[in-house]
Amino acid sequence: MSQLSFEISPKELRQIKARASEAGLSIKDFILSKALSGSTGETTTTNRVPEAIHAPDSKNIVFGSIEDLKHALGY
Repeated sequence: MSQLSFEISPKELRQIKARASEAGLSIKDFILSKALSGSTGETTTTNRVPEAIHAPDSKNIVFGSIEDLKHALGY
């Protein structure tokens, strides 16, 4: 397995985390869906939604409130 690393600002990280969360994806899967599926990423995202819904709870993060989510994202 290969590894890719790059620097982004804290604001960019918060935006990526928020968008990945909205899509129900990990940051890795979100970035890969955008990078590998063309301009919209809809096909990959659509295919991964059922996977995310049926993933074991240990892979999912559940927030008790919107405020908890905002805190986790640094807002």
